[in-house]
Amino acid sequence: MTTILGIKTNEGTPTIVMAADRQMNFEDGDEKIKLDTDKLRVFGDYVVSYSGTAITSLDGLFSLLAGKKDISTFLRTNVGRRVKPIPDLTTAVSRKLLARLAGLKIDDGETDFERAIVPYIRGTADSESELERGLGALLKNLAEVDQNPLQEGIRTGYFHPIVFLNRIAKEQYTEYDGTELLVAATKPLLELYHINEFGHVQPVEDDGDLEYFSLGSGSKHVTDYFEKERYKTDILIPESIRESGLSLDNISSPIALLLAVCALKRASKDPYTGASIDLVLVQQDHMINYGLATRERMASAEWDSYFTAVEDQGLTLPERQRHENP
Repeated sequence: MTTILGIKTNEGTPTIVMAADRQMNFEDGDEKIKLDTDKLRVFGDYVVSYSGTAITSLDGLFSLLAGKKDISTFLRTNVGRRVKPIPDLTTAVSRKLLARLAGLKIDDGETDFERAIVPYIRGTADSESELERGLGALLKNLAEVDQNPLQEGIRTGYFHPIVFLNRIAKEQYTEYDGTELLVAATKPLLELYHINEFGHVQPVEDDGDLEYFSLGSGSKHVTDYFEKERYKTDILIPESIRESGLSLDNISSPIALLLAVCALKRASKDPYTGASIDLVLVQQDHMINYGLATRERMASAEWDSYFTAVEDQGLTLPERQRHENP
């Protein structure tokens, strides 16, 4: 398991801070193995984090979100004959066809057939039969489908790829914690969404103070941190900030970053949460991956300490080599 956290600010520039630990846990017999991995993924207008059992099908989901696969390819690759797919418009129609139908909302068609269906797609046809009305509605719905699966999930309130993924995993693994997602989106609006294992997409709502959401085995520690106001006595938070009257109804982006780090540090009490912390700051017009920058600085500092030890023993390293590391 893991701990992931999303915080939406309520002061200053609207911002979402996404945070996750990087520890991945495996068991090989009696041996427990801990690895370092990315639990925050950036896909264009979205930052996606996940909690649940690590399975290989997650790679297929990430390829889908990155646009490397369409939904039909995702299903063929990850479902095959093992799980019967749930019939759905977006699983039955290719990405190319969806794009062409969407285009007919604007242009008038290149063939007689395309020109004939344009009124149905635009909802202006004068249908005379039940069949015409039904097929017309089907064409109109297909033209509205967003080819980005996350955006389509936000539009419809249902993200079916996660349902397929969980169905596959429950067939393959005797012990499986369903995968859930926490998503920071900048399109159509800056918003934080929770996608549960059944595919339901819900915007995260505030409880009157701070709008945040946490998933994973360490989430109980995060909830405790905020609900019991542990941040007011947290020595990791500078005393000047604590004494200024830190309040959850007055959280700007720098304070949100600080709270995210401190909350995840507290969650490290959970045995399945640990390693370094990934941080991504999300605003309407840009994102900053602070976790990546932090890891690069940590790696540089580590190698710098090794070089210092070498030099302490009398070997002077060239300046260029001194500041380069593998």
